Amino acid sequence: MLGRTQLIVGAVLLAVGLALGWTVNGWRMDAKLARAESQHAQVLEQLAQGAVASAQAARAEEARRTAAVEEQRDTAQQQAQALEVDVAAAADTAGRLRAELDTLRRRGAACSAAVTGGGADQPGTDPIGLLIDVLTGMESAGREVAEYADGLKIAGTACERIYDAQ
Repeated sequence: MLGRTQLIVGAVLLAVGLALGWTVNGWRMDAKLARAESQHAQVLEQLAQGAVASAQAARAEEARRTAAVEEQRDTAQQQAQALEVDVAAAADTAGRLRAELDTLRRRGAACSAAVTGGGADQPGTDPIGLLIDVLTGMESAGREVAEYADGLKIAGTACERIYDAQ
């Protein structure tokens, strides 16, 4: 009988030991799982913070670039306005010069007619008038080319500054 009681007590102790071991191991696994979940949550939080920081940095960079482009656009507009003022002043000066050249043309024609007497054997070209026509044409073409070149220079430098700002 003693053998049977010992066998039952041994079986009960074995069952209690296994149950206790199973419980302790469950606690350990629960703690390990909780630590893993905590670490996973921290990683997710870090990723979320990184995404937010990245988005904020992208927005800040976009704002900086937009401000740089706007600044360069304003500068180019100011230069274009200054160019318009310069062109207007040059056109005014050219108009005065044309008026003065017309006066010289009339004087030259009057002098030429008085000196030559308007004979049929005299050539019909007016050298002063021809010179005035050449100078007027050169001034007009030169002004157009200069105005176009200045506009291209303003646009080109603005484009370069915008590119350099980015």
